[in-house]
Amino acid sequence: GETAEMPGVYGAGEYDLAGFCVGAVERGAVLPRLKDIMEGDLLIGVASSGIHSNGFSLVRQILERSGLQYDSPAPFGRPGQTICICDVLTPALCFEGEVLLTPTKIYSRLLQPILRSGAVKAYAHITGGGLLENIPRVLP
Repeated sequence: GETAEMPGVYGAGEYDLAGFCVGAVERGAVLPRLKDIMEGDLLIGVASSGIHSNGFSLVRQILERSGLQYDSPAPFGRPGQTICICDVLTPALCFEGEVLLTPTKIYSRLLQPILRSGAVKAYAHITGGGLLENIPRVLP
């Protein structure tokens, strides 16, 4: 598990209550299978559906440093989308489909068929450290 730190969101003594999910795996199916990983193996990336929960602290820093506002056109969205997180003080700035309001996609259904094939030797969840910090976690 993990406890998220959300600088700039919660003040001293404030907290958020969140749910979680637990999975189970047979001992013989535990990943990574380090002894099976070798030079020449394929690395397959799955495109993110958007900015996920771990990325919002970074998004706030980027907006602050770049001078962009929540109602600015989203440089990473579809034409017409704004960046907006729907500030309660300015709800008129928000409309359906805002980039930062896009729900997080859960990738398990997408990945289950290839996982069940037995071909997967490791999974890496690419978080804030990017490829350079996350891929080595699954290398022998």
